[in-house]
Amino acid sequence: MRFCPRHILFLLSLTAFIAGPAYSANLTVPLFELITRGFMEDGIVVLTTRGLVDLHIAGGYKFGGSVTLGFDSDNLDQAQNELETTASSSEIASYLNSVPFLQFKSAEVTIRDIGGVPLNFSYFTGHNAIFGNGDEFRRRFGTGPIGTMVRGFSYFPEGLIYDGLYQVNGTGFKLDSNFGRDSIHTEFYTYQDAYLGRGYFSSHVRSLYSRPDMKIETYAGVSYPVNPYGLYSAGMLIHYAPGSRASFLTQVGIPRFIPQTDTLSVEHIFFLFEPRLHFSAASLILTLFWHPEYYKEFVFLPYEESGSVDMNMNLQIGKPEITVVSGGIEGNVSFETAGERELTARVSPYVSLITDGVIWEMKLNGNVFPFEMDSLIEAFIGVRAEF
Repeated sequence: MRFCPRHILFLLSLTAFIAGPAYSANLTVPLFELITRGFMEDGIVVLTTRGLVDLHIAGGYKFGGSVTLGFDSDNLDQAQNELETTASSSEIASYLNSVPFLQFKSAEVTIRDIGGVPLNFSYFTGHNAIFGNGDEFRRRFGTGPIGTMVRGFSYFPEGLIYDGLYQVNGTGFKLDSNFGRDSIHTEFYTYQDAYLGRGYFSSHVRSLYSRPDMKIETYAGVSYPVNPYGLYSAGMLIHYAPGSRASFLTQVGIPRFIPQTDTLSVEHIFFLFEPRLHFSAASLILTLFWHPEYYKEFVFLPYEESGSVDMNMNLQIGKPEITVVSGGIEGNVSFETAGERELTARVSPYVSLITDGVIWEMKLNGNVFPFEMDSLIEAFIGVRAEF
């Protein structure tokens, strides 16, 4: 069933009206993001707008349930057009990716403090935790943002959008506990893995450790039945800030390893290293990102970006998400090892503005190499909010 925008507004109003007084549920929007990309195509300026919205309905604390609905559209402008009856299969796929269907994303029911001890049990289905992007420290421990800026649509507008090392996606159970300590948290998941398909299961353990100068997140897991020995994945995020002048972020993981099938090599590795130097009003951030051969839904088939390398230098004025106005200039060099082994380089000034809980982001990419007038300039403008 397809929902148009007026259906979405009606469902929101109905849910808020019923759930509010009857069950004291909370309706929030943890993700509201619109990003418009402007670029040249066949000699004309083209605008495409990506939209991501999550609607989260949550119940009480002791025996809590939550449901997340939302939509994810690659191109909201295209979604307003009618699909031609003579459309090709690729045009149909592109159209379906752009249509903002209101869809189920996840549901979770949690029993907290089982037997009076700090142990929670959850049943879940749909998209769940993302491992290794740093966001869980903010939600779990109330820390400031530590994740890299080199993720999401504005950095990867074409192809796979990278965010973190791994994401739980499927139907299963979770146990989690902080063992009575404020600085640690451990989770155990076992579930039918939607990325692998029906009849395939995964079990993962994730642990987080937080202190003022260091944040560590680790995970490891196995998927089965995949050949006689299973499919293994593991990864780690480390953020270390020995003082106010410097900090370091490392994300390293192996999204897939199948014994006797895979020969472990650098193509299997997700690797991001990001040293940061902080001055009184500015920061210098260097990022090296090695693209893995397998990532998220591309578990059985290798992705075409395998072995590609991004090198990013960011001279940042202010602190995005903290100071009202911030900005800077980035330089990026990418080397694609697949296909023609193309080298690209761009320079990108950007500015971020916080107004009434909304973060405005504007970025201009100057694609300086290879030099082509039709693709020289690329612009992004986006808004992000939570309410």
